[in-house]
Amino acid sequence: MTSQSEKNVEDVRAILEDCVRMQQLAQTDFEALKEEMDPWLMLPHPSGNGSMFTSKVSSECLWRLAERARASKGLERRVTLGNVKDPLQAELVKRFISQGREIDKREVSKLLSWAAKTAQRGCKSRTYYLPVRFTFNTEPEFVRLGPVALMTREYAGGKLAPAMREYLRVDRSKMSQKWSRKHLREGLSYYQHFKWIAEVTIIGCDADTGEKEAKKAVSSAIDLLHVILSRRNTDMLRVGGPGLSSDKQSRFVVDGEGNLSVSTSHGGFDQVGFADGWSKELEREDIAEMFRLAGIALQCRSDITISRPMSERYLDAAMWFGEAVRDETLSSQAVKYVTAIERIVTAGKTESIEQTVAIRTADLLFNPDDPEGWEENRQKVMQAYQLRSQLVHGSISPYDEGVASGVSLCGDLAEELLIATLHRFGDETLEFDRISNRQYAAWFESVREYVGTALRQLLQEGGG
Repeated sequence: MTSQSEKNVEDVRAILEDCVRMQQLAQTDFEALKEEMDPWLMLPHPSGNGSMFTSKVSSECLWRLAERARASKGLERRVTLGNVKDPLQAELVKRFISQGREIDKREVSKLLSWAAKTAQRGCKSRTYYLPVRFTFNTEPEFVRLGPVALMTREYAGGKLAPAMREYLRVDRSKMSQKWSRKHLREGLSYYQHFKWIAEVTIIGCDADTGEKEAKKAVSSAIDLLHVILSRRNTDMLRVGGPGLSSDKQSRFVVDGEGNLSVSTSHGGFDQVGFADGWSKELEREDIAEMFRLAGIALQCRSDITISRPMSERYLDAAMWFGEAVRDETLSSQAVKYVTAIERIVTAGKTESIEQTVAIRTADLLFNPDDPEGWEENRQKVMQAYQLRSQLVHGSISPYDEGVASGVSLCGDLAEELLIATLHRFGDETLEFDRISNRQYAAWFESVREYVGTALRQLLQEGGG
């Protein structure tokens, strides 16, 4: 069996041989060259001037080498592959063509290690400020969900002011300073269209990864707010978007007699359903506890080296739920709500996925004070699952009249399940660093045993 180090040597040799072949082809058959060349990859010429033609073979080899280099330093989640490949390809030409080093395991290993370390130098903690659509009113000034904080634009401005002043103080040429002031004004003019800003610090990543993960973290925080504050109160919540202060729309309609009617509307992009003083609700014990648990789940978004599979699973389900809340198409909402439910309760192999989803959901929603509610919830999940199946498999139209009433059922179930699961998971489960599907399925079996026993006892007591 070929070792990984031997594969690395083979890939480097393949790249160099391909370069020679492609340069020869450039002189003898340019049409054939165009057919084979990879337009997205040009290796630097060893002379220091210009580039060398490469084929898709070289491109595939380079991506493989970059992937192995990144893995060798455990940087898979912290560094984008492109930020390893770019220095790797230039250094490969320098070492093995310009300097004529021996292509062996030792030299190739040194090359990959150097490329990974070069990319790693770009890793640092960065704090991102992303504009969000939250509430029309600006209370409270500051809301925190673990590593993600939502703050009013004025509050964020106060935090950013020192960094902005330093940005303008940096020693540059007059032309460069003029450009910096203009650039900052343009950035501020965009943020002026938002009443709220989200702040999150992403730990130890390169810039490209950090930016992607920051948006992911804030998006997850918005998803969780849909759960905690209820989907019916938060459908306008968004991350970023166009820099517009209001939404002006119009519609022209001409009737059969040629008469024109014009309708116009004018609205805002922020959530307007929150009454003055709404933030006092955040002080409620149950709401405060959900904020605390949501913050624990979000920790794996801030520090992506943390392995927390149950937090990830919960955030995945919340993402489907949030996507459904923000979706304007009813049929799509139904599919996403049920997918959110599935992401929570699906674990391990099962003969009847529909029955399993229904039973596990009813188990997680079980309330000892309402034993009859278990069967009611199971039936509701069956209805929701049937609607999703009919939509996905095309047995009913997305515009079927029954979809509208079914969506409400799907949304209620998903919201109740996400709230119940957050409490049932608690600190310990959200902080698990590893758990297999088999272990998660076993947890559901223990829940099933507990609920089954409780139901039997309650029914016996009721019968007596």
